[in-house]
Amino acid sequence: MKKKRMIAVMLTAAMAATMFTGCKTKAPESESTESKADSGKKVLTFNTNSWAAPQNVPGLQELFDQWEEENNAELEITIGTDDYLPKLLQDINADNVADICMVDGSNLAEVDKTGAMVSLDQWFTEEKRAEHYPYAAEGSMVDGEAKAVWFHGGLWNLYYREDILKEAGYDAPPKDWDELLEMGKKLTVDEDGDGVIDQYGLGIPAFPDAVTSCTLLPWFWGHGEGAELTDGKEKVIFGEGKSFDAMLDTMQFIQKLIDEKIVAEDIASVKFTDVEANFVGGQTAMAILGNWHYPLMKDSGGEEFISKVGIADIPAVPGQEPCTTAGGWTLAMFTDDPEQQELAWSFIDFYRSVEVQTLFTRIGQMSSLLEVYEQDEFKNDPVWQAYSQGLYAAKPRDAVAFYSAADESFKEIVQSAATGETDLEGVIKEEAEKAQAAAKALFSTGA
Repeated sequence: MKKKRMIAVMLTAAMAATMFTGCKTKAPESESTESKADSGKKVLTFNTNSWAAPQNVPGLQELFDQWEEENNAELEITIGTDDYLPKLLQDINADNVADICMVDGSNLAEVDKTGAMVSLDQWFTEEKRAEHYPYAAEGSMVDGEAKAVWFHGGLWNLYYREDILKEAGYDAPPKDWDELLEMGKKLTVDEDGDGVIDQYGLGIPAFPDAVTSCTLLPWFWGHGEGAELTDGKEKVIFGEGKSFDAMLDTMQFIQKLIDEKIVAEDIASVKFTDVEANFVGGQTAMAILGNWHYPLMKDSGGEEFISKVGIADIPAVPGQEPCTTAGGWTLAMFTDDPEQQELAWSFIDFYRSVEVQTLFTRIGQMSSLLEVYEQDEFKNDPVWQAYSQGLYAAKPRDAVAFYSAADESFKEIVQSAATGETDLEGVIKEEAEKAQAAAKALFSTGA
């Protein structure tokens, strides 16, 4: 492992981040690892997330076994933790990181600042990148080099109960904020007249985690060109100009949804899992959720429930086009040994194959590999076609080394709006200054 250039501020910012999946370093050398080496087989260490672990993806272990046999190798797999980013940065600094590790797409630039990620230019060529969605191909690049394979995708949509909307007199879901306000009021009902709302018009999360950011950023971005958290380089811009106006407008709209009782007044503590449960349970007529929620809702709600569910674009800012977030995970390489790098790339290339990516997509984790959606099981499914087409217009989060700091500030602003803060302008300005200070500290180290 080459010498790492660890930056203290990166760890500080990362430790503050609350992420929902993660990556963990390999365990110390064990007897099993030694026996693998003694057997003459090459050992490849791989850190993955729990949702992508072989025991949680039907058929994946069999494909892993096949790769091991074909490459005379054995995989040493560990499962991620919730604090994956700070743990990964610590392990890089300690020269104790696995050969391959999952990295959230929004954190690639931050992890690359350590100098630990290996360039994949010689393997992940432009031709291979073109096999993935444009956002994933572009997102795999850091400062002009391919530094990871963005294999995983995800987007957010509006889910709605077709039967409930029809009963309220609506044939289609809301297309923009104005329609959402109008329909949301009518869909919020106190069925028994006891003063307690039994069904809200819309379910959204505001709990400070990564999924909340992905859910609500589309409303901020949706104000059009110029509405960005950062300039994509070294500057935080949501505290000034059009970005400030877009941020303020978004937060005021969220407060209006609360004031009009279209969303629950306690959304500051509502997580995305609560949004799903409330939608399935009939406590909301509409909800903004990720694509992976669909198979989960199908399992928990049953065929009768899912037959009544419609999927549409997130209601847009009036006068603007709808927008959604492109989430996703990547595979990055961390070994300096040339022979081990060849083995690592063999696994990464195998991992992004249509065989492996189909397994992930079947459980609701969208692949960024375009060929997956050309198969009949997805091509003939209108839900998956809607998702696969939606990813073309989806927007990834800012590819900057200080994204964690900007994201923390966004979540703080959302919390302020959700708890009724009256001085939103002041909060936005303050959070922009905090995020800019983190960015300045990062770049002033010369890393």
